[in-house]
Amino acid sequence: PDTAEIVGRDEIAQVIAERLRDRSTRRPYLLVGGVGVGKTAVLVRLTELLAEHNAVPVPIRLRDANGATDLNFERMAKQRFTEEAPRGILARGKTERVWQQLLADDKPVVIADGLEEALLGDGLEQNRDNIIRRAIERAYEERLPLVIASRPHSPLESTPAAIVELEPLSEEAALRYVQARLPATDERRVDWIVETAEVTE
Repeated sequence: PDTAEIVGRDEIAQVIAERLRDRSTRRPYLLVGGVGVGKTAVLVRLTELLAEHNAVPVPIRLRDANGATDLNFERMAKQRFTEEAPRGILARGKTERVWQQLLADDKPVVIADGLEEALLGDGLEQNRDNIIRRAIERAYEERLPLVIASRPHSPLESTPAAIVELEPLSEEAALRYVQARLPATDERRVDWIVETAEVTE
């Protein structure tokens, strides 16, 4: 998506991008919020910021982990990297070596969307929370730069991840966005539109 359309989430993305660079204090980040609160928008902006700072953001969809009996963020990112690596530049046999070098240089950042959709296959429900906790703990122990978007889920609170709860967009941010597009419009009218249309919701 056009990142110019992402409103009111720039600061959060910048803080997370900075914290992910420090290997000594690095931990996984969990962006937690309800439907439509802007989790994916933050991930999109974060991906752009990381790429600007010479990191290698690797986005993965956690719904692709359905049917698995384990959850391994680094393995999923490596698979996505292998699928997306330009064939003209990287021969299939070299992707493994390139990935290992990127890890050694601390370049990849795993951007994982939709944790609530992961591991929903047959018979996984009972053990799902433990598998997710173990996967986050493994990423923390390996100092893997990882950002996960999820709806609220109580077992996440007992992981070593830093939890960032996303609040709905503020009315001020919505007002600024609308006014920037309609500069000649009366401010009270725009305020009324934002409030009446429940834009922030």
